[in-house]
Amino acid sequence: MSTTLPSIEDRDAVFVSHANPEDNAFATWLTLRLTREGYRVWCDVVKLRGGDAFWKNIEAAIRLRTRRFIFVTSRVSNQKPGTLKELAVAEGVARALGEDRFIIPVKI
Repeated sequence: MSTTLPSIEDRDAVFVSHANPEDNAFATWLTLRLTREGYRVWCDVVKLRGGDAFWKNIEAAIRLRTRRFIFVTSRVSNQKPGTLKELAVAEGVARALGEDRFIIPVKI
């Protein structure tokens, strides 16, 4: 993966990170609400299909397209390896971009 990241202005998506399948209902609701308000949203429940190289797609979306990263924080997401891995990538991107408001936690 390239070490040069697109600037925050060149990014077009809000990424919704959540525990799958435990928080899918809330993530789907949030994705639909944000989309209705005009945001481009990347969320695995609507972007990934069976057979996709899911981690490759998730990591590329966070590193290359995400303008804001919403971390749906729940008892499950705070302990699940997949969501913690997504959060770690987002923290690295936030540091590289110097964006203090890149990660937005939403507690459910």
